[in-house]
Amino acid sequence: MLSIPHMSRNPERRRRARAAASEAQAQALAAPPPLALALLPDSAQLVLVEQPRAIGCERPPLPRRVRRRAKNCRNLARFGHEHAGFRRLTARDQRAHVDLERVQHQVWELEQKRVLLQSIALVRHANATALVADKVHDYYLHFSRGYDPRGNVDHGNLLESLLRSIMTDDVESPAFRDIDTFLLQWENYSRYHAEMLLEVEMIQPLASEDPSMYLVKVQGMSRLRISRDTIKHFFKPLLEDEAMVQRLIGKEYVFPFVTLFYFNLDGRVFRMEPRADLASGLFNLVTDPFATVKLLGASQLTDDGCLHAYPESEYDASSSSSDAACFVDSS
Repeated sequence: MLSIPHMSRNPERRRRARAAASEAQAQALAAPPPLALALLPDSAQLVLVEQPRAIGCERPPLPRRVRRRAKNCRNLARFGHEHAGFRRLTARDQRAHVDLERVQHQVWELEQKRVLLQSIALVRHANATALVADKVHDYYLHFSRGYDPRGNVDHGNLLESLLRSIMTDDVESPAFRDIDTFLLQWENYSRYHAEMLLEVEMIQPLASEDPSMYLVKVQGMSRLRISRDTIKHFFKPLLEDEAMVQRLIGKEYVFPFVTLFYFNLDGRVFRMEPRADLASGLFNLVTDPFATVKLLGASQLTDDGCLHAYPESEYDASSSSSDAACFVDSS
C-alpha cells in the first residue's frame, strides 16, 4: 500500500492544535475578569461591574496547510525555477548554467576577434604583396632598355633614384656588392651592346614562411645585340680571332632569366638573386658546341649565369694595339 506523506502527518498536526487550544483556555481562566461601567437603576451613578467570563470550547484557527508539490519535471515546467519549492534544489544548477553561458559568450567574442584579426592580416598582406609586385613591375619598366647615364643624364638620374628608393643601402646579392656596383653593371650592359631589351613574362608573388618579408619571383627573356665593344669588354680573348668577331657582330643572343626579390616590411629590397641561362643563348647564337665553349671560356661568367665585363684598368692596359688594329681595318 502506498503511503501519502502529507496525509500521514495530519493526526500529529491535530494533536498540536488541540494542545494549543487547551493552553489558550487555561490562560483565559487564570486572567482577571473583565470590568465594565454600568448605571445603577435607583440612582444616576456609574459603577464598575464585573463581566461574566464566557467559557466555551473555542479554539484558534488552524494554520492553513501548504500543499506540497512533487519536484518533478511537470511541476518544474509549470511553475518554473522561481517557485519557492524549487529554488533550493535548482540554485546551484542555475549558477552553473549562468557561468557556462558567460564562458561560452567570452569564447564567442574571442573567436570573433581572432577571425577579425586574421582578416585584417590577410588584407594587409595582400595589399603589401600587390605593392611590392608593382614596384618590381616599375623597376623592369624603366630598366627594360638599359641604363646609360652618360648618354642621357636626366634619364640616368631618374633610374638611379628609382633603384635607390626600392633597395636598401646594404642590399645583398651574389651578383654585386652594393648598389653602385649594380648600377655599373647596368651601365656596362647598356654601353657595350648595340641594343638591349628585357621582356618580363611573369611577376609572381610567392608565399614565405617568414612573416617579416615578401618574396617576388620574376621570369623573362634578355635580348642583347652584339657590337665590337661587346667583344672588347665581355669576350676580350676573342679579339685575337677576327673571323669570330666578324661572325658575332650584329648578332642577337637571347637567354632566359629568373630573379628573386626579397622585400622587407618597409617595402624595400634587402636581397636580390638573379639567375640567367647564358649558355643556352650563346649556343643558339653560334649553333656550334666548340664555338659555344670558346665563347664561354672567353667570358667572365659567374656560377649564377651573370655575365660581367672585364675591368677597365685591365682593358686599358692591353687594348691599345687592338684599338689601333680595329681603326686600321675600318679605314
